Amino acid sequence: MIKWYNLIRDIMSIEEFKAEIEERRRLYDDLFDRETIALLIIDELGRNTLHIKKIKDLQPGINCTLFGIVLTYNDKTIEMLDETGIVTVVADEKIKGVKPMDTIKIINGYVDRNLEIRLDRYSLIEVLPIEILPSIDIKGVIEDINPTHVFLKDNDEYGFVTTTTIKSSNDKHTIFIWNEHIKKLQSYKTGDPIYIKNVSRRKQSNGIELHVNSSSTIL
Repeated sequence: MIKWYNLIRDIMSIEEFKAEIEERRRLYDDLFDRETIALLIIDELGRNTLHIKKIKDLQPGINCTLFGIVLTYNDKTIEMLDETGIVTVVADEKIKGVKPMDTIKIINGYVDRNLEIRLDRYSLIEVLPIEILPSIDIKGVIEDINPTHVFLKDNDEYGFVTTTTIKSSNDKHTIFIWNEHIKKLQSYKTGDPIYIKNVSRRKQSNGIELHVNSSSTIL
């Protein structure tokens, strides 16, 4: 537990840390061991940066925290997306309170040999609150376009999503491109100038997501 405490020693004393762990053990009826509770506390305080991974960086045999958007959900299985790829999340028990397009946080997920995330009694899924911000226009140069991912939606129709990075005059943006806009994007290549109107913005605890959806236009 000391290795976890060192990450928050500027926030609380070791006595407070140990007391919080014991209080949560009672609250959770000994469902989690002390090590797991310590990790959850560190994560809640935003200091679990050592274990936060992007999907492209997942490796078999590690435990990790990751953020992503739910593409599909089916009882014990989630397909989730971040700006680097797609991963399947499999739980021991039925997953509740999650729906497509939710932004979620997986805490203490285990990466198996198939590069799937396994959730057990020591793992948590948190649905992050979303604040919808005003749409913006983005003009810049395409730095990269990632492969398109295909997924099956709840209505049994296929959905399509990819990400692209655009460098503008004062910033760099990673943008999720959905469905019908992908065909338009395929006419562009790295280095091309691009102008996108009405890019949707969703703010959550891990940052601001940018989406090109049905209300957007690629010019």
